[in-house]
Amino acid sequence: MTGIAVLIGIGLIRKVKKFVFMGGYFPDSSVNEWYVENTSGAEWNWWGFGSKNTTMLSIKSIAGMGKPVTYVGAEQGIRILVGQEMATRLGRHHPTTEAFYLSRWLTKENEGSLEVELARENPAYDEITLFHLVEGGVGQYFDRVSGQAQLDANGANTWLPGDTNQSYLTIRSGVEGELAQVITDRITGRF
Repeated sequence: MTGIAVLIGIGLIRKVKKFVFMGGYFPDSSVNEWYVENTSGAEWNWWGFGSKNTTMLSIKSIAGMGKPVTYVGAEQGIRILVGQEMATRLGRHHPTTEAFYLSRWLTKENEGSLEVELARENPAYDEITLFHLVEGGVGQYFDRVSGQAQLDANGANTWLPGDTNQSYLTIRSGVEGELAQVITDRITGRF
């Protein structure tokens, strides 16, 4: 059985064309004071709840497979805000709307209330990452910065520019509103 599992794993890796991650803070996570104070300098997803070396070894292994690796850092997701129009389109009791209501952006005074409006838009961290994976958008919504992610044992990252199989994305200036609308359209089934 072990031989079969290994073959399945290797076969799966051969089918993978690229890796796209929402994680990190580019080009340097140490510029975010909250990360420095709360997660040893690492962006939340890369912190690994204090599990030493987990993210560093994972990223190193994945990058070593030779496939293109793209990172969409948290600093990009906070620039694209979505949720309120989605909630209006889908209705309050839709599972996607519920996920937004359960997010940390719900104000404390409305916590637990099923009838309140979304207090504010949510950063589209994962949504822009998925959009890039499926539809691309480099040149239209995103620019690509080539190089290599350098991580420490805590998951804090810096960026070493260069010609590698790794890159991170930045959102082009002036497209935030348009990209937020596209993301909202995709979430609500409008293509």
